[in-house]
Amino acid sequence: MTPFVSAHLTAQLSQVHSLDLRERTQRGLWTMLENILVDRDLQEQITNAVWDAFFGRSVTAGYYRNFTDVSAGTATGDLKAATAAGLLTAVGATRARRYTAGPKLYEALVRELGLEERPTSPEMGRSLIVTELSRRLMPREARQAPLFASD
Repeated sequence: MTPFVSAHLTAQLSQVHSLDLRERTQRGLWTMLENILVDRDLQEQITNAVWDAFFGRSVTAGYYRNFTDVSAGTATGDLKAATAAGLLTAVGATRARRYTAGPKLYEALVRELGLEERPTSPEMGRSLIVTELSRRLMPREARQAPLFASD
């Protein structure tokens, strides 16, 4: 094999491993969110809104209703329940209300992972949680492999 072909194949394999780790990390995060909702007796369909809030996106009742195909009353009830549990925070009033990550969302995920460190901001929480979950899901040999051939 020529050095070019070898480098190309190595790069392709690395990309496949990265995409696989990303997918497994997302699935792990989704499962953790579902577990947290079940522990708080919340509907599993609210996972969609909590997922978006985790990644810093705000959710409106209309968006949630369309995404989950529930009635307006169910959407309002689900969002209020998640807010009461501290997983979401309501911002604004009536038709302008949107929901963002609540104060207990990142705390619950950090606790679920058994981490000692407590996030001081949503950005830190996301980074801490995704990094730790990815680290745990990464194959052992990849964790021990050097990043560069010279390492």
